[in-house]
Amino acid sequence: MTVWQIERILARPFQWMLSPFANAHPLLPLALVSLVASVFLLLAFRWLSDQRGLEQTKAKIYAHFLELKLFRHDVSVIWSAEKQILRYNLQYFLYLLKPLLVTLPIFVLFLVELEAWFSSRPLRVGEPVVVSVFADPAADKVLENVQLATTAGLRVETPALRVREERRADWRIRALAAGEHEIQFVTGRQDPTPVTKRVSVGPARIAPVARTRSGVGLFSGLENSQESPLTPDSPITRIEVDYPAASITVFGWGVNWVVAFVVLSLVFAFILKRPLGIVL
Repeated sequence: MTVWQIERILARPFQWMLSPFANAHPLLPLALVSLVASVFLLLAFRWLSDQRGLEQTKAKIYAHFLELKLFRHDVSVIWSAEKQILRYNLQYFLYLLKPLLVTLPIFVLFLVELEAWFSSRPLRVGEPVVVSVFADPAADKVLENVQLATTAGLRVETPALRVREERRADWRIRALAAGEHEIQFVTGRQDPTPVTKRVSVGPARIAPVARTRSGVGLFSGLENSQESPLTPDSPITRIEVDYPAASITVFGWGVNWVVAFVVLSLVFAFILKRPLGIVL
């Protein structure tokens, strides 16, 4: 099973959760995913950490802080209490180390999956966008010959701007109709399979948008679960659609989606840790 196939499977739960909220305020589905993430991470901490040890260590830290307050004029007591606080803080961290190492990749997975939904948005009807294609340096004359063809929902507005130093060609296209459209690159070679890229157009406030389609590899599988990676023998190594950035506004202020996700997850974790009986 390839990385892309695994990514397809991992992306499905997010598709199920987020698709019903396509036209809602982005903060609502982001809060839902943050709630799911916080519950999942809290339960992982409960199963993987020594809850009794954490509770006892927290009690000892609190006791030594109380000692500092009660005997604040006794230097020897203060020094001893500070050493014990440092010791038990280290012990507390060691108790958390195992669940942190296990849950951190899960948290990163949430960020990777949400990137496609909240970092960019689909094109609006009538909106232009720049499409870039990168040619394989080993493929002779591909950059000079590559041409762009579109379906009825898109229109090519400019000839190719070729940047030979970067092995890149750019076009500006315009969205004419809502839907999932396809752009196709003709390289002038007798390629059995044409190189294509999907372009999303629609009024949805949030939708999975893949900016890049590239060759086989770890990151190509993670960054685009909707389209299979380009074949290793393809004369084109990467295609990019410069989608507009998505935005989340709260009381008129723009909020980065990563910051919102992390803050919401922490807030939900703080609220739910006591009902779930979890010591952190």
